[in-house]
Amino acid sequence: MNERHDLGGRREAVFEALFSERAGDLHPHDRAEADAFWTWLGEQPRPTVAAQPPRPLANARWAVAAALVLAVGSSTQLWPIGGETETVARYAAGRAERRVIRLADGSTVTLGARTTLKVSFTRDRRRLALEGGEAMFQVAHDRSRPFVVQTPFGAVTAVGTAFDVAIGRRSADVAVTEGTVRVTVAVDDHDEGTPVAKLARKGERVAFGTLAQNGARMGFISQAESVGVDDAAAWTRGQLVFHGEPLDEVIDVVNRYAVDPADELLLTDRSAAKTPVYGIVDQGNPAAIRELIDNPRALSATVQGAGGAGRPGTSLR
Repeated sequence: MNERHDLGGRREAVFEALFSERAGDLHPHDRAEADAFWTWLGEQPRPTVAAQPPRPLANARWAVAAALVLAVGSSTQLWPIGGETETVARYAAGRAERRVIRLADGSTVTLGARTTLKVSFTRDRRRLALEGGEAMFQVAHDRSRPFVVQTPFGAVTAVGTAFDVAIGRRSADVAVTEGTVRVTVAVDDHDEGTPVAKLARKGERVAFGTLAQNGARMGFISQAESVGVDDAAAWTRGQLVFHGEPLDEVIDVVNRYAVDPADELLLTDRSAAKTPVYGIVDQGNPAAIRELIDNPRALSATVQGAGGAGRPGTSLR
């Protein structure tokens, strides 16, 4: 292995694969060269932040880093932040899509449909922002760099474990399939005081978010409830399992997996919005929800009108 970890003309293809679900297909030599580059990069001394503009990248090794930036495209960049290099990447899964991503630290993330994830890694921390949807995390063990998933409702921290995070309208859920995670939520709107915190262990699910109280928003974490490991990961195999989630949020979930926009559901009876839903449906079949509720007339199919705007269509009876 040469000092520059040169992948030659294959470098773009190799690093593109490294940051995608195809990382496992890399030739062992190419993967070793790519891993050696990351190891070398992590061993470099933190540069002193100078007042003058930085000089052009002249060192051959930093040229390799620049080549990496170009190789992986606009979704991944290297930034010098606070005296250290930060790897920033953004991933997304589209309608009716599940996407498996291997991160630079060896962790694996499965993104559910219409899910967006931002990844920010330094040598000291692994921070991710789940901006919507659902994701299953298989975390590579590294006690020196906690793995923190930030959501609009709070954060989930792990070291080496596996867990699922789903974001709803009013809260988020975390289901632990391996190890233990720590859930933290800001105590109030102003992020003042000690955050609310709770541990969740394998086979447990907790909800976390905010509630309105005396005109303010207050953080909460629910009591843990038991969850089957297979149930928590069922969506990664094409099934959606519901354990009493409100109907309006269930509709949001099944619609993300509708292959055709015309198959999406609308809630036509707002009084049914909080109806709990129990059961299993296949992804890509939103209409199956009608079999799980007492009042199927509360739902209608979406018909795409001119310009792609959805409007109520045939009631599900």
